[in-house]
Amino acid sequence: MCITLSDIIQILILVTLVYTAYAAIKSLNETKKIHFNNLDWNKKNRSVDIMKEFRDFKNKMNSELQLNIYTNNVELELDEILNRIKKSKSYESSLNNYLNFYEGISIGILKGLYDEEIIKSSRKTTFIHTYNEFKNYILYRRKTNNSVAWRNFEILIKKWNN
Repeated sequence: MCITLSDIIQILILVTLVYTAYAAIKSLNETKKIHFNNLDWNKKNRSVDIMKEFRDFKNKMNSELQLNIYTNNVELELDEILNRIKKSKSYESSLNNYLNFYEGISIGILKGLYDEEIIKSSRKTTFIHTYNEFKNYILYRRKTNNSVAWRNFEILIKKWNN
């Protein structure tokens, strides 16, 4: 049996194809690692950014909603909240915006947009206190307007409380 030039060329082509496939797979795996690390880094950066935004927003809203930041975690009576709404039309809008902000961050955490551990380690107590403060209002709004109002906020609080 004699090996011809054509046989040698076919073997070289096969070896080249196998090597090319191996190099491509190796390159894809390295790219995947880099991409994952970039995603993780970006998630951490988004989390830090939203916490800065959160701080500024919370300070503004504490004033607008007449919240005493030193007595957080005190469940506000529904009548008290409804009286504040009756006295000021903007109060309800401000309160809804306040809770919507928490809902938005909660959605971001639950969907993996934000790094949960970063936010949890820096804001867990604030989230839980805010939920507890406005729990009566949240339940009231679910009964009267929107059965799923601030649901993700509640889901996150239950998760963090366990």
